[in-house]
Amino acid sequence: MAIVDDLINPRGTKRTCVVVLGGRGFLGRSLVTRLLQLGDWIVRVADSTHPLQLDSDSNHGDSVLRDALASGRASYCQVDVRDPSQVIKAVEGSSVVFYMEATDLPKHDFYDCYMIVVQGAKNVINACRECKVRQLIYNSSADIIFDGSRDICNRDESFPCHWKFADMLSDLKAQAEALVLYANNIGGLLTCALRPSNVFGPGDTQLVPFLVNLARSGWAKFIIGSGDNMSDFTYAENVTHAHICAAKALDSQMISVAGKAFFITNLEPMKFWEFVSLILEGLGYQRPSIKAPAKIVCYALLVVKWMHEKLGSRKYNLDISARFFHLASCTRTFNCSAAQKYIGYSPVVSLEDGIRLTIESFSHLAKDSSFGRFLNFEGQSKAEKLLGSGKGWDFVLLCTSSIGLCGDTVSDICLWRDEKKTFTCFVALVLLFYWFLLSGKTFASSTANLLLLVTTILYGYANLPPKISSFNIPKISLSWFEISENSVRDTIMTIVYLWNSGLHTIRSLAQGEDWNKFFQVVLFLYFVKWILVESFAVAIGFALVFAFTAFFVYEQYESEIDGLTRMLFSLTKGLLTSYLPASMTSFLQNKGVLRKENGKVPPSLALPSLVLLLLFFFYILFNIRVKSLLLASPTNHSITPTKTPHTETKFSILIGILTRPDNYDRRHLLRLVYGIQSSSTAQIDVKFVFCNLTKPEQRTLVALEILRFNDIIVLDCVENMNNGKTHAYFSSLPRILPRHYDYVMKADDDVFIRLEPLSSSLKPLPRQDLYYGFVIPCNSMNPFVDYMSGMGFLLSWDLVEWIGKSEIPANHTFGPEDKMVGKWLKMGKKAKNRFSNKPGMYDYPGTNGRCSHELIPETVAVHRLKRRDQWMHVLEFFNVTKQLNHSKLYHL
Repeated sequence: MAIVDDLINPRGTKRTCVVVLGGRGFLGRSLVTRLLQLGDWIVRVADSTHPLQLDSDSNHGDSVLRDALASGRASYCQVDVRDPSQVIKAVEGSSVVFYMEATDLPKHDFYDCYMIVVQGAKNVINACRECKVRQLIYNSSADIIFDGSRDICNRDESFPCHWKFADMLSDLKAQAEALVLYANNIGGLLTCALRPSNVFGPGDTQLVPFLVNLARSGWAKFIIGSGDNMSDFTYAENVTHAHICAAKALDSQMISVAGKAFFITNLEPMKFWEFVSLILEGLGYQRPSIKAPAKIVCYALLVVKWMHEKLGSRKYNLDISARFFHLASCTRTFNCSAAQKYIGYSPVVSLEDGIRLTIESFSHLAKDSSFGRFLNFEGQSKAEKLLGSGKGWDFVLLCTSSIGLCGDTVSDICLWRDEKKTFTCFVALVLLFYWFLLSGKTFASSTANLLLLVTTILYGYANLPPKISSFNIPKISLSWFEISENSVRDTIMTIVYLWNSGLHTIRSLAQGEDWNKFFQVVLFLYFVKWILVESFAVAIGFALVFAFTAFFVYEQYESEIDGLTRMLFSLTKGLLTSYLPASMTSFLQNKGVLRKENGKVPPSLALPSLVLLLLFFFYILFNIRVKSLLLASPTNHSITPTKTPHTETKFSILIGILTRPDNYDRRHLLRLVYGIQSSSTAQIDVKFVFCNLTKPEQRTLVALEILRFNDIIVLDCVENMNNGKTHAYFSSLPRILPRHYDYVMKADDDVFIRLEPLSSSLKPLPRQDLYYGFVIPCNSMNPFVDYMSGMGFLLSWDLVEWIGKSEIPANHTFGPEDKMVGKWLKMGKKAKNRFSNKPGMYDYPGTNGRCSHELIPETVAVHRLKRRDQWMHVLEFFNVTKQLNHSKLYHL
């Protein structure tokens, strides 16, 4: 690659070569364009995309880059930040490196995200040091100090990062930022980080497209929460300007800028929903107007997330949805006076102009024809077509229509075309419902009483005088009781139609011609059976209310309900097919029961499908979650750690607690602590591990423990520290255990482990070649260079077997044992999958400097619990006795 640093700009000064990593991303493109327009730099665009593809001449930024490539003022190289050699090649010969966001981040793959964001940052830092780069400016995010639960009001850079994040990407970016800032002034490299808030602008790939998708699906009509939450937004060109200001300031104000992070905003905080409204209205969509409680929306997202986890579906980006929920419901404003003071930043584009330019750039996403679709009432709505599509609906209200209460069509009644007629019909049906089903009389008695009441009313009315006071009393004509020939004919035709349809359905079912019809009939019969078993009156009452509300609501919010129906239909279809054999799925698709397209629901079936799916979901939820609790067998009250009867597990963990034979009291405490815990995602066995017994009393007492608890492993070694006990533990397991575990953990007896958070953190991780724990030293964020703390680290079973067979661990057993394990894996080139669970694993507050911090709810393990008061503090903080029931047997 040619280095062109020696080119001279028009002012006669030497141009500086800069590298823009991620130069084809959203912010990277804007930065490249701005650097080339200023003319003070030679720009090297480095990105993972290959080959370089430039848009048409209508794209101003790509036009500038095209001219610069032709003149030699710019160059392009393809780079994968996970490959150190490629990064070195990309930054070689440059003075400044701008590290922007990656363009192809696989947000559903934690390992790849970690390697690109965190390991990529490490590779960039090392490459900058090796190539003698002067400056590294990292594009971080204001999201890293936001935990998704609390408002942030005008916070500055002194606000600490709590290491609890609203999403995975913020977590990884926080780690990458920490690496960049920690690398400052080491090897001559000056670093800083910028934290822009809610970036938007031309080329935006997240915020604006997400808002447009919400608007097209109809969900953008809803405001989450009160709608008064404030937010800071930043136009992309202002972020670009801030990066250039930071590069200049690192030279002129090194002490005030180097090693620091700065918030970047447009300095114009506004209501979040006002910003959304301006964007959507500018593109021709309806502005949000309906307020939805934030808690209800949060619960709905949790349900959808649960269903996606059960299905393993990746069709929808739930991380973006969750992030939008946090943005939309919380206040997030930042004080960027430090950026103004130290790097000389001030917005070059106002918020109003930025919104206008963004709307113009997304004109291709604008709505086609204003709001004509919502104002066109000449054609039938979907609800009206649904009500008018079957003859059975007219037959349902035949009796009431014949006496003039509901003389209009069913669709006009249910859709409230005439409020008086609909209300009259509703009241009449409610009275009939009460008369026949709630009065406590038999059907025959109710019918007889109704006929008697009608006869009495008619008789009394017929004997009224023609005039009472000034009111004329019209006489009842006999024609009122006549049924027209057309009505009789229509009624008979309806009955004939229903009879013939029933016969045709029975015939097709008998011949196996229509499997769709078969499943519809099965569901209908099952539903009828459920109604008859539970409560017929309740079902009829529900149907009555449903008929007069659901169709009206559906007509008002067709697009929203259709979108929800499609999503539920797709999720339910995936849930069913995921548990079917491939041959059965193929058979059902060939028969037309399961369609191969992505769950598209016919418009006429949208509302019924939604109702059936919701009923089906709540029925399954009730049967699985409630009845299983009611019918479960009594819990085994013997103190057996982590045994959960009748639980289907997906993976297994063995936790070996390395202790000494004489620590009877500690083992008793730990049995209590772990015996009351369980995990919903894993089977976890806890055992105590020590070397050969040396005292007669030990043999007796340990034998009693084994007889009672059967949770002890005695290794064939001499009790020691840092002389092979860990190796003896891992190497013996494949030989002495009757079964294989997915993971094996080594833990100290002064650590408290929370089993449910541990298994939850392991659930998305690989089952092979995994090294998990708390990376040492405490300030390290890179588990691929350092090793895991001995407080508690975990290996996948294949690594345990390797330790038992390989000569590398056997020849290196003397030394700090947690450090030696890291050395084994490094020498054997093992553990390509590594995970450091910071800040979930840590030392007890105040016991070990950087390795300790205050107790947090997301804790997986707390180390260095040497005293009883420390144990009591931890157990009380996590409320481990919350399951204790009240009883007359004790008073606590």
